[in-house]
Amino acid sequence: MSERDYALGVSALLVIDGWFHLLTPEPVLVRYAPDYVLFGRNGGLPIWVHRFMGALLVVGGAYTFASYYNDPERASQDPVVQFFVRVVAPLGIGLILAGLGANIWTTHSKDA
Repeated sequence: MSERDYALGVSALLVIDGWFHLLTPEPVLVRYAPDYVLFGRNGGLPIWVHRFMGALLVVGGAYTFASYYNDPERASQDPVVQFFVRVVAPLGIGLILAGLGANIWTTHSKDA
């Protein structure tokens, strides 16, 4: 997989995750966001933090996607794009996977 393919894939995934944090109604966000699932309503981040994070993911992901799509050579030299691809993307994907795991774990432990 090339760097361009990786960047396009993770930026698209993080834009989708950003839309989740930005537009999801509060009751649904509280039900599925990893921090609320793991720590409960009192331990989760405030809703405004989720909205702000969503906006950053949408804007950063769209910028990264557009940069790699239009000019991969220039994008590989852009420090903002590289920060998003090398730092934000792995952390974001890790948190998405942790959230999915937490949701599966809590769903199955309630059934048992």
